[in-house]
Amino acid sequence: MTTRIYRGRLFVFVLLFLVLLAGLEGVLRANNFRYEPDAEFSFPRPSDFAEVRYDPDLFWTLNPDDPGVNARGFWGEALPGAKAEGAYRMLFIGDSIMEAGYPAEVEACLHAAGFAGAEAISLAVRGYSSYQGLVVAEKYGALLEPDLVVVQFGWNDHWLAFGKPDAEKSFAPPPEWSLRVHRVYDRVRVLQGVGWVWGVLLG
Repeated sequence: MTTRIYRGRLFVFVLLFLVLLAGLEGVLRANNFRYEPDAEFSFPRPSDFAEVRYDPDLFWTLNPDDPGVNARGFWGEALPGAKAEGAYRMLFIGDSIMEAGYPAEVEACLHAAGFAGAEAISLAVRGYSSYQGLVVAEKYGALLEPDLVVVQFGWNDHWLAFGKPDAEKSFAPPPEWSLRVHRVYDRVRVLQGVGWVWGVLLG
């Protein structure tokens, strides 16, 4: 009888604890609470590195294994070489807003208007700042010989730097076990809340 009562009380305690956690999780989500103490960038957070490829110069590029991404880690076919005669080459550099499809739209509109030589190359990547755009321009600008360069940044630059300016950052991609931990942490707001409290207590 005593064992049965103990098990019953334990079950009720565990159930109430889970209900409390679920309620707290709901409150934190409703208030859009997030806490990422190890973030170097607004994107990618540590849990996002599985979706991109580490790059020593640009920090990250798109994953070449994804459909529609070339070997350099940008959208589109392999980066072209010398321009064909009569071509008008446009180079687009920016963040996720530019990456969303603007270069292809510009090229399609110009072709429809009769400018068959118009050529759009997108080197825009989600999360990029103007510093990464500068590196992209220095790395590929002369190689591609564009007639026009369109640059768009702002969304990522308007955040205060995470830790220090991009130009001073240096990091390596996290190991796989760390990615798994961060994926769980990124999904559970209660864990982020515990991390926030711990950070406050440590000063």
